[in-house]
Amino acid sequence: MRGRVGALLDAFLPVLVKEMRGRMRGARAFGILTVALLGFSSFSALVYAILVNTSTWDPRTASSAYIGQSLFRSLMLFETFTLLLIVPGLAAGAISQEHESRTYEMLVATPLPAAGIVLGKMGATLSYVLLLLIATVPFTSLFFVFGGITISDVVTVLALLMAIAATFAAITMFFSALLKRTVRAVVLSYVLVAAWIGLPFFGFIAHGILRNDVPPRFWLVPSPLSAVSSAFSVLSPESFFTAIGQGVAPGAVTMRPTWHFTLLLYAFLALPAVIGAAHFVRPAGRRRALRRELAALALGWGLLFVVALVTFRPEDWRGLFVARQPQPVQHLEIREAPVEVAPPPTPVPERTDD
Repeated sequence: MRGRVGALLDAFLPVLVKEMRGRMRGARAFGILTVALLGFSSFSALVYAILVNTSTWDPRTASSAYIGQSLFRSLMLFETFTLLLIVPGLAAGAISQEHESRTYEMLVATPLPAAGIVLGKMGATLSYVLLLLIATVPFTSLFFVFGGITISDVVTVLALLMAIAATFAAITMFFSALLKRTVRAVVLSYVLVAAWIGLPFFGFIAHGILRNDVPPRFWLVPSPLSAVSSAFSVLSPESFFTAIGQGVAPGAVTMRPTWHFTLLLYAFLALPAVIGAAHFVRPAGRRRALRRELAALALGWGLLFVVALVTFRPEDWRGLFVARQPQPVQHLEIREAPVEVAPPPTPVPERTDD
C-alpha cells in the first residue's frame, strides 16, 4: 500500500508541475483571468449601484449590513457561474489533447501510474481555479466595509466553490479520457453543466405545481447554485437566496444546510469519475486492473457512507425528503383598549370687578 501511494505521489507532482508550466506559459491563462476579473468588478459595481439606488424607497437597505450581505450573495453566485463556465474549458483537453498532439503514447510509456497522471492534470486545473479565487479575494474587502459578513462566511463559500470546481473537473476529465476529442468533451461537459443547473429547479417547480404543495428539498441538492445559496441563506431566512438554497423559508425550523448534502453527493460522483478517467488513460491491462479499480471505488464509497452515517442524523434525512412548511404565525387575539373619555373641563367663573 505504501509503495502504491508513493508511486502515486511521485507521478502526481511531476505531472502537476508540467501542466502548470504549460498553462501559465501562454496568453490564454492570463486572458481568462483578466476577463474574469473585469466581469467580476463590473458586476460588483452594478450590484452596488442597484443597492444604493434602491435605498431611497426600500427601508431594509438603510442597514449597511443588508447591503454587505446582498453584495456578498450576488457576487458569490456570479463567481459560481464563472467557475462553471471556465472549469469545463480548462479540463476538457487534459487527456484528449495528448491524443490530438500525438504525445499520448509517450505519456503512457513512462512508468507513471494512470491515476497519478489523472490527478496531476486535475490538480493543475484546480490550481488555476485557486489562483482565480485568490485574485478575487480583494473584492471581499467591500463586504467587510459594509458589515454583515464574517471571515468564516467567506472561507466557507470559497471552500465550497473549490469542491464544486473539483467535481466538475473530474467529470470533464472523464469525458476527455473517454471521448479522446477535446471538442466532444467540451460540448458534452457544457451540456451537463446546463442540465445540472436547470433540471433541479425544473423538477422542484414542477413538483410544486403538480402536487400543489411545497416540494421537498432533495430536488435542490444536485444544483451548485442551491449549494452556494444555502451557505449564506441563514443570514436572511426570507430572501430569494433562501428560496433557491433551502426551497422554502425555514422560519423557526432548524435545518441542515443543503450544501452539506451537495458535498456528499459530489464526492460520490467525483470518485468514480477519477477512477474511470484513470481506467481509460491506462493503455493496456484494463481488464486486469478493473478489479482493483472496482475495489478502490467500493472502498471509497464505503468510507463516504460511514461519514454520512456519522455526520447526518435521521431527522436531517427526513427534513431532506419531506417538505417542510414555514412555521405558521401564531394568531394573537387583539382586544381594543377601552377608550376613556375625559370629562369636559370645569368652566372657570369670570371675575368681575365691583
